[in-house]
Amino acid sequence: DSIVDIIISNNDFSTISKVVIEDDTYPKLTILENKTQIIEGEDLQFTIKTERPTNKDVELKLVCNHSSRFSIPSSIIMKKGESLIDISVKSIDDNIPNVDDIVTFSIYAPRYQSANSSIVLKDNDIPNLQIELKPNAVSESAGPLSVVASIKRINNLDKSIKITLSDNSDGDIYYGQDVIEMGV
Repeated sequence: DSIVDIIISNNDFSTISKVVIEDDTYPKLTILENKTQIIEGEDLQFTIKTERPTNKDVELKLVCNHSSRFSIPSSIIMKKGESLIDISVKSIDDNIPNVDDIVTFSIYAPRYQSANSSIVLKDNDIPNLQIELKPNAVSESAGPLSVVASIKRINNLDKSIKITLSDNSDGDIYYGQDVIEMGV
């Protein structure tokens, strides 16, 4: 922004007026992540850049669409004269099995164009399961109870999980139950 003094005068009077010229072309922010995929509990590093060095301290605001799964700094200040800042964000290990999430981070500042970055957050609480069918071969006429399936949890034994069984047999497979809950 600039301030311009306009002076108008003649023989009888003189007037000075100030006009503020505001730049409406705001500089862009850029957000760069050090990883495109992390496992919950890991740190994520961002580098925030501006197109030109700042002429004063600038307060930045970092947000994401899964804020409960990250510890984001509440105050981020890019110092006067700087054009980049590094930020560390910690993902929270919540000990709850979740699907992998695409997380979008956005950086904002007054009088700057915002920027976005997306990463994949992989959950470390999903147990590995093993399914075993017995017997491994049956005849077509063996009947609806001819095969028994056993599901075994291999790791993450301290988590409660819910398993929903499904297939593409158009109803030709019978389940005693199609939802199984496994406790701790």
